[in-house]
Amino acid sequence: MSRAARPDSEIQPSATAIGLQALGAALRGRVAARPFRRAFAEMLFGNVPLVALCLGAFGIVLVEHAAREAAGVPSGLALVGPLLVELMLREFGPILVGLMFTMRAGAGIAAELAFMARTEQVDALRMCGLDPVRALVAPRLAAGALSMPLLGLTGSAAGLLAATGWAALRHGVDPYLFLSFRQVHAADWVSLLLKTLAIGLAIPWTASHAALSLGQRPEGVGRAVVAGVVAGALAVILLDVGLSGVLWPLL
Repeated sequence: MSRAARPDSEIQPSATAIGLQALGAALRGRVAARPFRRAFAEMLFGNVPLVALCLGAFGIVLVEHAAREAAGVPSGLALVGPLLVELMLREFGPILVGLMFTMRAGAGIAAELAFMARTEQVDALRMCGLDPVRALVAPRLAAGALSMPLLGLTGSAAGLLAATGWAALRHGVDPYLFLSFRQVHAADWVSLLLKTLAIGLAIPWTASHAALSLGQRPEGVGRAVVAGVVAGALAVILLDVGLSGVLWPLL
């Protein structure tokens, strides 16, 4: 069947349909192993250097701001450490890692799938009796759900270690006093896990929808990448705000 003869609903699947179908396939284990392994390795190991570098730099900047505010207060910077640990796990880690995940993984998914749609590889899958959502979107959705929590932990650890090292070397703060988890509770770890899991599902979903709905147009690849990154960034912010509101009574 030619592209012009197909109905618009097939050319431009809705975001809800793509998300539910891909999530259902992932939950039922109907995900091809090879595409999943490839996507997981790219999302996890491809993002680790960027996440570690950016969160480490962010941790150092936070220490410098805290040191300026705590100037003149005895052991003031050491008292800031436990609060920084709590905020890094609860807020800074998930949202910053999520935005970087959007810029790299989301843009990559949107570009790859949009190119496949533009070159009619998606149409070829349909002609072979394969579901493009199950074959292309579901493995990336499952890979995002598994890789993003690991990246959240990696980024948070990098930020805290960099902040602790900088506070010790630059300001002479005892690392054992600064890197204290006494203000961290189980709900903070739950918040980190839930936020990163939700973001890991949302980014491949929004990027895939942008690619499959815009990729077949002449300018589709570029527009799909822009739309996927913008939608992913908005999803990260909205999920962080929404889950923070839900989890706030528990924290």
